[in-house]
This record gives sequence, C-alpha cells and structure tokens, in this order.
Amino acid sequence: MSLPPPCNTHRLRHMFATRSFNVSKALVSVQEMLGHASIQTTRICVQADLRAQREIVESVAVRSYDVARDTAIREMESRFVSIDVGERQ
Repeated sequence: MSLPPPCNTHRLRHMFATRSFNVSKALVSVQEMLGHASIQTTRICVQADLRAQREIVESVAVRSYDVARDTAIREMESRFVSIDVGERQ
C-alpha cells in the first residue's frame, strides 16, 4: 500500500521528528528514536516551530528587564539588540 501524494515515508518521518521534539523538547531522545548517529542529522529533520521561537524571544525581550537591577544591561544601555523571528521565505 502506498501513501497518497504528497505524503511519503520520508515526510512522515520528518513530521514525527518535529512533533516529537515539539512535545518533548528532547532532541537527544528524538535522535535515538530516529536512529541517527549524529545530532546534526536530527536537527535537519526537526522543523523549527517559529511560534515557539517567537514566544521565547518575547519572554526575554528587552522590555521585560529591570535596568536598575540588571548591571550587565545597565553597563551596555547604549547598545541595542534586535531579534527578528519571522517567517522564512
């Protein structure tokens, strides 16, 4: 029995890897389940969840720090950091 296009076993494997990582956040466990010798191969299979990346960036955004308490930031207040986690083209 074959899968209907555009599905194939390779795409299903990538989907499994991505969903497993999104649930567990355990890249090494996903690597072991897929049988990869290299973690780099697993990183290729796991598609980044841009929504989760955006939430991480927003949770540590500059607007959330207290300059009066954070000496490392206070010492660098003339520097600006911009992080864009946008959609890939």
